[in-house]
Amino acid sequence: MWLGFSAAFIGILYALLKFLTIHRIRRLKEELIQVHHEVQKTNQRLEFLREKLGIAQSKKRTLDRETAHLREVVEKLHARLQSVLPQAMLPQLERCQTLHTAPSSNELQLLQELDLSEAVSRALGPLSLLILQLPARGDADQNPDAA
Repeated sequence: MWLGFSAAFIGILYALLKFLTIHRIRRLKEELIQVHHEVQKTNQRLEFLREKLGIAQSKKRTLDRETAHLREVVEKLHARLQSVLPQAMLPQLERCQTLHTAPSSNELQLLQELDLSEAVSRALGPLSLLILQLPARGDADQNPDAA
């Protein structure tokens, strides 16, 4: 009789253990699927951010090239002004350059969004003259992000 009870008890324990094991394995598989899905979403997000970073770096390189070109143009204009202006006007030209502060990036962005520089150029026509303050060559060499 005890042998029958112990066999029945062992059978019930085996069935319960098998049920709980199968249930736990199913939960682990579901969690694995969820984690795999989260990894895929994270990888997609990472790829999107890498593409966005690539676009931003491309824009930065374009702006750096345009800035370098504008520096060359400004240097040529400055040299031309120095050669054309009378000697009495040169100190005033230098003073204008030292008084002019470089605009911040927010100011430049606002001007670009509003297209104010083009409107001023159209309004003034041939009378307009742009004088920009350029950082010294030593400043550009010290800034590793400028390259």
